Amino acid sequence: MLQYTYDDWQAMYVGLYPNRENLPGDVNDDGKLGIDDVTDLIDLLLAGNSTGNDQADVDADGRISIEDVTTLIDFLLSGNK
Repeated sequence: MLQYTYDDWQAMYVGLYPNRENLPGDVNDDGKLGIDDVTDLIDLLLAGNSTGNDQADVDADGRISIEDVTTLIDFLLSGNK
């Protein structure tokens, strides 16, 4: 599983996503990462509607799966918000 570090996420925020648009893990598209994104990602998976949301592919492997949920949870629990 791909593991993001705090520096990786900071680079995404500052470099690739200066306006926080299409931020990986920001499933609800509010410009920040939180538990509500985890809930929305799980809802997408349970509904079988996991396409069309690029932010939901948290681990950037080209597919949306439970691994994206665990990657996002791991990041949030690490205290890097």
